[in-house]
Amino acid sequence: MAHRRADREPSGALRLTFAGGCLAWLVSLVALLAAPPHALAGVEGFGGWEGDTHAQGYGYAAGTILLRTSDAFSVPVRATGSYLYYSFRDLPGEVRVRAPGVGITAGPRASGGWGTATLLLGGELRWERRSVVGNPFGASVARAGFLAQADAELVWGKRMRPSILVSYAGSAEYVYGRVALRRQLSNLTWQGTTVWFAGVEAIAQGNSDTNALQGGGLVEVNLVRAKLSISVRAGYKESDRSDPDPRQGGYAAGGLYHRF
Repeated sequence: MAHRRADREPSGALRLTFAGGCLAWLVSLVALLAAPPHALAGVEGFGGWEGDTHAQGYGYAAGTILLRTSDAFSVPVRATGSYLYYSFRDLPGEVRVRAPGVGITAGPRASGGWGTATLLLGGELRWERRSVVGNPFGASVARAGFLAQADAELVWGKRMRPSILVSYAGSAEYVYGRVALRRQLSNLTWQGTTVWFAGVEAIAQGNSDTNALQGGGLVEVNLVRAKLSISVRAGYKESDRSDPDPRQGGYAAGGLYHRF
């Protein structure tokens, strides 16, 4: 494995990512102000967590205000709080990274009988702490960066729902990509109290410190009257695949979504 410093020097990179973050915030503000003054279309709240058997994972909570510009288009404005944690092998030893952060994004969303597609741009600030296992001292830095996410969920017949999500967090230089296919198992008319889905997913994620490929299954239940969705995912994950001894194990995840 290439040597990766536990106290990664932030100065030059921080200036560049801060400039990128400021530009992204400006783009988000312009997108918001350019939207015609229509009524509030809705409010979304959601959160979740994903973790593996090697104490690596990501947790988040977010709130979104939807501003409608037409029947087919809206502008989501989203605030997110998150916590990224992982570890990797390096010459000093096992390096632990803990990075809480906050961010804001905005952008266009198109929806119709075919499904929904969203593009969000913005910025985030993350407080990153790195420490070597066994050493009580560590380096802490604040990193600002560009934040981008594109996602789409399509309607494929009466039951199938393929989806894709790609995100980039510039403060951690972290990329996350996920494709999934869900099948609706019940209540095709959405007139009952619950709707059940089951499906499969594949995920690729990482940065210069760590990377992973994973795949598994998912189960989701929608409580129609409460406008609440609950999902559970689990499967197999292989991390640091470029190492002579990659990490192998399982992962689990859960998520909540509520439309107000």
